[in-house]
Amino acid sequence: MYNIFRELHKYRHYISHETRAILKVRHKRTFFGYLWWMLDPLIFMLIYYILVVVIMQRGDNDYLVFVFLALLPWRWFTSSVNEGVVSIKNRSKLIKQIYFPKVVLPIISIASNTVSFIIAFGLLILLLLILTITGFKIGLAVLFLPFIIIVQLLFTIGITIILSHLNVFYADVENLVKYLLRIWFFLSPGIYSITMIPDKYLPIFRLNPFTLLFESYRDSVIRNIIPNLSGLLILGIISIILIGIGLNLVHKNQGIYAKVL
Repeated sequence: MYNIFRELHKYRHYISHETRAILKVRHKRTFFGYLWWMLDPLIFMLIYYILVVVIMQRGDNDYLVFVFLALLPWRWFTSSVNEGVVSIKNRSKLIKQIYFPKVVLPIISIASNTVSFIIAFGLLILLLLILTITGFKIGLAVLFLPFIIIVQLLFTIGITIILSHLNVFYADVENLVKYLLRIWFFLSPGIYSITMIPDKYLPIFRLNPFTLLFESYRDSVIRNIIPNLSGLLILGIISIILIGIGLNLVHKNQGIYAKVL
């Protein structure tokens, strides 16, 4: 593991350069820039608001923020995973030409989406601060947001690296991940409250990492209470273990990637 991290440190400038290049291409010639990254969550947020609040007469005044605090982190996770899972496979020509630690490829995908998420989330917090003049309250619990974001980042890194490795050998992984992510979101309390889940199913739902993450974002921003720190710590430890597994898988098998691809 020490050698792996030392090698990653050696290629830190390459990771930084490629991340900036991706961001530059992604927002090239766009007027709204990073605001486009929020467009997808915003559209779905409005759809769910019309469906749940306007038509079904459910939810409360904070429902827009309630949903958006799930959609934006979920967009970060799915964008990172979907781009990261094909990151090694799509760079087969480069892999066959030169040597470099292949794990930097999914890391670059995650890094570019993380920058976009942080900027978009910062814009969201700025908007909420503006909304305080209408009565919306933001308390000191928002100080826990960096911890929640770091835990989600670690979880995303672990999942993405493992999937990017598997996708080299099993072509079905790429398509399977897209369907599983859709199912995963609807099995997470993103557009509905955890209080709506029957008690007999609640222990199963609590095994879902995004039940913890979505509720933690909402605890910090909407409810102004301390999130489940012990749960976040456990998820963080599990994520670090997943990262270790992923790094070892890629490091041990990267020599045969060129032959497989």
